[in-house]
Amino acid sequence: MNNEQQSIPPVQPAPQTSDFLNRMDMASGNIAPEKPKKKLSMPIIIGIIVGVIAIVGVIVAVIMMNSSSSPQPTATVTTTWPDEPEEEELSEEVIERNKLRANDLVSLAKALDQYQLKNSDAVPVEVEQWEWMIRTYIPEGLKDLATGEPYRVVEICKFGEACTDLNSMTWENNQHQVYVMLNAACNGDTKESLLVSYTGKRKAAMFTILEGSQTFLCVNN
Repeated sequence: MNNEQQSIPPVQPAPQTSDFLNRMDMASGNIAPEKPKKKLSMPIIIGIIVGVIAIVGVIVAVIMMNSSSSPQPTATVTTTWPDEPEEEELSEEVIERNKLRANDLVSLAKALDQYQLKNSDAVPVEVEQWEWMIRTYIPEGLKDLATGEPYRVVEICKFGEACTDLNSMTWENNQHQVYVMLNAACNGDTKESLLVSYTGKRKAAMFTILEGSQTFLCVNN
């Protein structure tokens, strides 16, 4: 081996082809041309969007159908009506007073009979006529036999007409008031059964409310 250094030939750079030569090769068919990338057209993009919207709509519709078919909890509305006031139990004193009042209006029925005997069976139709009749035929006056309080006639009305409502009467507001119902007869002592129609022209029912309850005292001629 020589001590002399062997000379290494310099590396020659690879020959570069010019763009002109490349285009020539491509033209001659030696090099395949690079395929251009395809771009999505606008109609295809719109079609994809519409399809996605349609799919979402179907999903929402299915969810709504399932939710509507499943039983929904119903709210229960409870209406509470106020209880009717219970009737208070009467004291022994009130019961005794009402017993004494049982004949309070008997003298009024007798006075009406006397009045009719002298007036061709006519029945007074004015409050003033009843007041005159009481003064004339009941000299001691028409009084509460339990307390001595006087009664007074406040209304004369025909059965079936717009008379004072029995349901509205109370002892506190209507005590010692006498109501006269023409063409009627007594039938009971409660507001539901108190009076019945009577076709006789000379018939009249006279009633008043009793103390502490919704019961009535009633007499007729």
